[in-house]
Amino acid sequence: WPCATPFTFESEDHIGQALWYVLIVENGYFAALQHDLSEYNVTYLYLLAAMAAAGLPSLVAVKVIAIPFDFALAYFVYKCVAHKYCCPLPTAVPILAGLAALLAPTVVLNASAYCQSDGIYTTFLVACLYFLLGGRQAAALIAFGLAVSFKLQAVFLAPLFL
Repeated sequence: WPCATPFTFESEDHIGQALWYVLIVENGYFAALQHDLSEYNVTYLYLLAAMAAAGLPSLVAVKVIAIPFDFALAYFVYKCVAHKYCCPLPTAVPILAGLAALLAPTVVLNASAYCQSDGIYTTFLVACLYFLLGGRQAAALIAFGLAVSFKLQAVFLAPLFL
């Protein structure tokens, strides 16, 4: 793997996900409904099923699912910081915060190299914070619900609602 790029590197996480992917492809797309298929919530498995329906190879599919959420995460980090530094013209601080979130090595490697989906639920948690900052409780609860639907660890943000 010394010549591998983050996009061609196949991690141990992907090997497990490739097995789920093969099960979905071989048993039909409703195989994603079988919750014992993986330790991931079914929401993620639905996305895997959609990628299988598109005919993507498993390595590409897993990364195609996660990488767009890195950009959404950067956007919501930008919006949260811009909320604090609100003025008619955006300052450099929110832009730098968004870029830092997007280009942090842990963020880049999590999705593009290691095929992990932590950025998905984290994106929804940061979106939840942004909506709470703006007083949009319903949108915050929806974002929080989406975060929990992807990974149960998101529940640790629940005390924030108290």
